[in-house]
Amino acid sequence: MVPPCCPLGCAALGLPVPAQFYFRALNSIAKQPGTNDGAASDNSHAISPKATAIEIQNVSFSWDENRPIFDSVDAKIRLAGVLGVLGPSGGGKSTFGMLLAGLLEPASGSFLINDLTAPKEERLSLSAYLFQFPERQLSCMTVFDEVAFGLRRSVKNHSELVPKVRQWLSTVGLDPGDFSERTPALLSGGEARKVMLASILAMERPVTILDEPTSGLDFKSVHTILETLRHLSQLGRRMIVISHDSDFLFEVADQILIILPGSWLYLADKMELADKIESLESGGVSIPKVLEAARQQRILDRVRKHRIDSLGKLMAWVEQTA
Repeated sequence: MVPPCCPLGCAALGLPVPAQFYFRALNSIAKQPGTNDGAASDNSHAISPKATAIEIQNVSFSWDENRPIFDSVDAKIRLAGVLGVLGPSGGGKSTFGMLLAGLLEPASGSFLINDLTAPKEERLSLSAYLFQFPERQLSCMTVFDEVAFGLRRSVKNHSELVPKVRQWLSTVGLDPGDFSERTPALLSGGEARKVMLASILAMERPVTILDEPTSGLDFKSVHTILETLRHLSQLGRRMIVISHDSDFLFEVADQILIILPGSWLYLADKMELADKIESLESGGVSIPKVLEAARQQRILDRVRKHRIDSLGKLMAWVEQTA
């Protein structure tokens, strides 16, 4: 049983998880014996900004002894750009993300990064995790302080802190001049989520994991998040996006990991999803609307060939070829 006072306990009970808990967890692990002021352990060369090869070996995990979430799972992932994680509700998408981030420890099995074993501490140094509904975790008086929170551990000089905060606000599409002194509680849903994304990106971990980044947002805010993630991907950021929204995920991702009961399916190219529609249906996973429309019109092969990943692009393509 996870104690309700810890971040995972809060998450399990549906309560907000303050971002500070996450940063404090990182600090406490960095100060454990055998580390040097947050430096990684002896095989830290496995974790680098260029780390892409992730291997899951015989991993098992259960929240309830009678109902395992994962049972001896194996998978190999070559992370480049954005990896989208699809699966049925309650199927373990978020659990996978927290295991990979080092926020959970598997009952058995191991994780390898670039062919070297990555224990919990190594995985924590590799990734930054953005929890679902992150705007509920806002706790500072200004947007500047919110983004600067995680940076203050490594950047002590305020004169160095300011340009870094401004940089990350600009990266997620927020004007530092307009937003730095704003009160986070008065931001829109999309703006608040961008602030939390900036605070996580500012940690400069090689991999950023986002859990349901569009949940509860209106159409305009979802589009804003989509464009922000695309921009970050173009800048070379490696991200894992967990979502039940197959339309959003299919459009933003470069690769897809489908987590189904008893099996995982990794697609190095998201367009391979066009050949896996039956697997999605049998697993209770919603099919991206563009693929459903293409199937009905019997043009799945053309959609795949032309890399059409949204209904808007499909309609534009139909008009051009009519």
